Amino acid sequence: MITNQNVDKIETDEVLLNGTIVAKGSVSVSLEGELVEDELTGEPNQLIHINGVMESGYYIPDLDTIETNRYYIEGVAVSQERYGSLDNTIIYNFSARLFQVKFQDERNKYYKVDKNDEQS
Repeated sequence: MITNQNVDKIETDEVLLNGTIVAKGSVSVSLEGELVEDELTGEPNQLIHINGVMESGYYIPDLDTIETNRYYIEGVAVSQERYGSLDNTIIYNFSARLFQVKFQDERNKYYKVDKNDEQS
């Protein structure tokens, strides 16, 4: 999860992979909502789909978490890896179970907002 310890170690052009590996890279995430009918009540519920792209020169075969100085992403499932012949960048397309945005207040305390890929 988010800790101030991790936040202090991550530079703006770095990603923390699986909580232990710091690599140069960037992440972009999109959230898409969908209304689904609750099977028991018939009421509509909103389902949030979390999808993203990470670019890095670092290869990691079993990616589970991605953290930047602004975001924490958990339950990562890589759907595609792309490799180019002219550079060392690997592009990972992924979906995730949990997305947290880090907010910083005037006292430098970090807060999180959870978005997860489950019915609420």
